[in-house]
Amino acid sequence: MLGIAEALVPRACQAGLDYERLETLGDACFKFSASLHLYHAFPAAHEGQLTARKNRIVSNAALARVGLGLGLQRFIAQPPAAYDWAAGAPAAAGSVRTKVLADVVEALAGAFFCGGGGAAAAEALLRRAGALPPAPRPPAAPPPAPPAPGGPDAPKIAMLSAVEDTLGHRFARRRLLAEALTHCSWPDRALPCNQRLELLGDAVLDLLITRHYALAWRLPPGRLTVLRSACLNNGRLAAAAAAHGLQRFLRHASQDLFAEVGRFVAHVRREVDSAAARHAAGPPAAGQPAARAPGAGGGSGGGGGGGGPAPGAAAHTLTLTADAGGAGRGAGATEALRAVYDGMVAAGFGQGDALAAPKVLGDMVEALVGAVFLDAGQDLEATWVVVARLLRPMPHPDTVPIHPVSVLMERCQQAGVSLAYAREPSDQPGCVSVSAVVDGRAVSRCAAALGARPARCWLWQMSFPAQQHLFSHNLLHGRRISKASTRDRLNSKV
Repeated sequence: MLGIAEALVPRACQAGLDYERLETLGDACFKFSASLHLYHAFPAAHEGQLTARKNRIVSNAALARVGLGLGLQRFIAQPPAAYDWAAGAPAAAGSVRTKVLADVVEALAGAFFCGGGGAAAAEALLRRAGALPPAPRPPAAPPPAPPAPGGPDAPKIAMLSAVEDTLGHRFARRRLLAEALTHCSWPDRALPCNQRLELLGDAVLDLLITRHYALAWRLPPGRLTVLRSACLNNGRLAAAAAAHGLQRFLRHASQDLFAEVGRFVAHVRREVDSAAARHAAGPPAAGQPAARAPGAGGGSGGGGGGGGPAPGAAAHTLTLTADAGGAGRGAGATEALRAVYDGMVAAGFGQGDALAAPKVLGDMVEALVGAVFLDAGQDLEATWVVVARLLRPMPHPDTVPIHPVSVLMERCQQAGVSLAYAREPSDQPGCVSVSAVVDGRAVSRCAAALGARPARCWLWQMSFPAQQHLFSHNLLHGRRISKASTRDRLNSKV
């Protein structure tokens, strides 16, 4: 009952608990339920059509209509400002905003999920309100057939068997596995490309990773989002594909794609070998500077924690290719991958240069997860074993790199001061200057060339002087956390 009560309390009520954590989990549940329904209900629709339909089902307006249909507006706690003190009663129910009502619906789905209902509870909630029409269950998967020892399909069977060994899952319907490995550039149309499976796998991954962090740690929604992004961004998924050698099995017909994937795999191999060599060498001697994080030029990124495999996941050696040797294999491979993965997150902050990850590799991982989920009879637990095997070591809440600007915004909120960014003209052509303004005072300034990546670099560079301003003026004194503990957390995060 506490979960349901929590799901009905907006953060504006300042009641010590609110629905935001459950809302994050419920959002993943609805995304999963809608994607699974659409995948089965529209077998001929392509990914773009399915995505448009899914967005309409899980939009704030649609979920608010679900809440109104269930009469939830009568039970939502009202913040003090919405209380009609003259009448001695809460304000009219119609004053509940659409976004709040949609968030409450998602939070209730998250509460039902945590209470043991699983993703089926979120699906039932949507069906109860008419957002999803009834759909028959797909037929159960047939038992696996023994592969033929010879014949013209023997090389293809050997390739699929190698992928199954990597995933740790034997497919009863190998057609799903072949589809997950097929890029849209492949000329043979006997099988569809992996875009539909990618849509489903993205939703499955989102739910499994959100569940993993939401249930293992009671994290605020902002930190939960950071961890999910660090685990499921395209660079992380592409690096996981390269670490397991899955790029060898992608079926495509594009020379440009082949070259792009080859450059990225070589880059990941170098980073893993470098990180493993540093791990084998041990910590630097006293007075020696620490080596930089892989993929990052000047900041955090080393030493991410490990979520560990799910119970029952078989131990295996992480390798970049079947014939890869050297430091990237065996002992130290997990630690090396942790450093590489965290370095890629830090590089995304603008703290260094990193090679862009081919989206096709991340899409292939999502499609493989979708194929495993369908082949396992839509069993989330069986799919989680494969996901934990592919993505380990997973980011840990205490060590995952966090964007310095996010840390700055969090510190300003805790200190009760305003934060803004002011753009100013620059004397240099093609450049712009931006200042960080804390409580009306410009405390940091940075100039850089125009562009998306330089913009991330500005914010990263400006965040540290602004944080120092908070400390030097003791703005955090007497707040929820102490000045000393905040500095320790900043040093560990950024």
